[in-house]
Amino acid sequence: MSLVSQRRILVLSLVIVSVGQIFGASILTGVVTDTNRRPIPGAKVQILSQFSELFFPEFWKPGEETATDDQGRFSLGISETTPTLIIAWANGYRRTKFALSPAVLAKGHTVGLALEHGERVAGIVEDEAGQPVSGAEVGPIVGSIDMEPAIARRHVPQWTVTGSDGRFEFDGLMPKQPYQFLVRKPGYEIQNVMVQAGQTDVRVQLRKGGHSIGGMVRSRSQDPQTFAGQLLRFNGNGFDLIVKADEHGHFQVDGMPAGNFSLEAIVPSPRISRVLTLEFPRDAARNVTVEVSDGYFLEGTTLDAETSTPVGGVSLRIEDLRTTSDAHGYFRIGPLWQTGKPWIEIEEESGFAVAAPPPGALSRNEDADGFRNLVGQTVWVRRLARLHVNIQGLEFTTRSLTMYFAPKDGKLISQGVTTSPTRLRLRETSEGWLYASDGFEWSSPLLKVSLAPNSKDSAVTLTLHNAASVRGFIRSKSVSESAESTTGPRLLARIFAVQDENGNGVGWIGEVECKQDGSFRFPCLPSGEMLLEATKVGSAIRKTSALVLRPGENR
Repeated sequence: MSLVSQRRILVLSLVIVSVGQIFGASILTGVVTDTNRRPIPGAKVQILSQFSELFFPEFWKPGEETATDDQGRFSLGISETTPTLIIAWANGYRRTKFALSPAVLAKGHTVGLALEHGERVAGIVEDEAGQPVSGAEVGPIVGSIDMEPAIARRHVPQWTVTGSDGRFEFDGLMPKQPYQFLVRKPGYEIQNVMVQAGQTDVRVQLRKGGHSIGGMVRSRSQDPQTFAGQLLRFNGNGFDLIVKADEHGHFQVDGMPAGNFSLEAIVPSPRISRVLTLEFPRDAARNVTVEVSDGYFLEGTTLDAETSTPVGGVSLRIEDLRTTSDAHGYFRIGPLWQTGKPWIEIEEESGFAVAAPPPGALSRNEDADGFRNLVGQTVWVRRLARLHVNIQGLEFTTRSLTMYFAPKDGKLISQGVTTSPTRLRLRETSEGWLYASDGFEWSSPLLKVSLAPNSKDSAVTLTLHNAASVRGFIRSKSVSESAESTTGPRLLARIFAVQDENGNGVGWIGEVECKQDGSFRFPCLPSGEMLLEATKVGSAIRKTSALVLRPGENR
C-alpha cells in the first residue's frame, strides 16, 4: 500500500461513512475505527429507518445489518428519503449511534463513526428456589436517574431474553455509568434492577405473583378503537414501564409490584393525556379509562372597562389562534391544549388594549385542565385613541413611507403609509414624538404628541422635507492607558428625542454601531431638537450632546 493511500485511510477513520450511487441504488460505505484511528474488523453496523426516543423494541428493529471486513470497511443499502440511524459496535467497544437526514444522504456528505471503549453487564435470573428462569424479558437497559442527561442521550437501548440457563448479557455500554433494566415473565412480579457498567455477576430473583390492571384509551369524541396500538407509560418505584394498547384500544398489565404509580397515554404534542394515580395492591384488578384530550374551547365576553358594557370588534389571540368578538362582545376560541390560566392577548390593531376591571366589577378567568371547556369568561378592554395624521408632500417620494412614533415610555412604533390622511392607534394619555420618513431622502420634522385622558380622536399634520444626516466619531479612554483609543464596534451612537431629569435619553429614535475607527453615520433623520448619546456595549457610562437639525442639513 502506498504512503498516499495509507495517509488517506488515516484521515477517513474520522470521516468514515460516505454515500454513493451504484446502479441506481444508494449505497452507504465507510470504515469503522477506534479512537486511535485503527480499523476494527468484525464490527457490527446496523441501519435503522424506524426509530424512536421511546424504549420499545419494535421501534429499534434494523432494516439491514452487516459486519466490517478485515480492514474495517462496510457497505449497506439505504434510502435517501427516510431519516436513517446508523448503529455500530464491536466486542469491547461502545455501541454508537449517528443520525443521517435525507438532505445529508442526498448530498453524499461523509460522517464519522469512531468507537470508544465499552463494557458489559451480565448475570442470571432465578426464581425464589434459586432455579434459573428461562425466557424472561430483560430490558430495555437504560441510564439510571443518576446518569447525566447528556450522557443518557448517547445511549443505545438494548433488549434480550434469558437463555435456558437463565443467563443474560448486555454489551457496548458506556464505562463506569449507572444503568437500570426491567425483568419480566408471566406469572412473576416485575423487577427493576440497578447496575453499574462492567458488572458481570448480577443475580436477579423473580417472585411469583404481582398485581394486574387493565383498561382502555379513549377521548371525548373518539372510541377506544381509534387508539389501537397506543403507547402508555406507567411510572413509579423508580422506573418507567411502556405498554401498548391492542387493536381495540384496550391494555392489560400483569406483574405490577406494590407501590404508587402514575399512568398516562403517550400522545404527540399538543394533545395531552389525563394522568391517573394508581396504588397497588389497592387498585389491583381494576379496569381504568385513560382519557386523551380533544382540546377545549374558551368562551366569554369582551367588556369595555369604561362603560362596563359588552363591546364587539375586539381581536383576541391565544398562542397561534385568533378570533374577534361579535357585536354582543361574545367570543369563542379553540381548540386549546395548555393547562392552567390561558394567556389572552388583545391585538391593538383592532383598536383595543387590555384593561383592569373597574373597581367592584366581577371578573371570571378560570384555570384550564386541558379537557373541559371554559365558559362565561370575562375579558376587560379599553379603546385606544386614534391619531389622524395628514402627510403633506407624500408625492415627493417614490419609495415606501413609514410613520414612526417614539413614545416616552415603551418601544418605537412603526407603521407603513400608503395614503394621506392615515390613522395611528395609540394608548390613551400617550406622549411621544412622531415623524415620517422614506429612510433615504425625505423626512418630516420631529413632532411632539400628547394625548389627553379620554381623548379618542386627535389630528396632526406632518410635512415632508429633505432629511437631515449626522456623522461623527466616538472615542473611548482606556482604563489602563491615558491616551484615547478607538474600540471599533463596541461603541454605539444613539438618537433620542429628549433627555429626562436623570440624564437618560427618552423617546428612542435609532442607533448605529460604530466602525473600527469609531466613526458613525445616521443617513436619514427628522429635523428638530434631539439628543445624541454615545455609549459602550456592556457599560453604564454614557456621554450626551444636544443636537438641533434643520431640514436637509448634513452635519
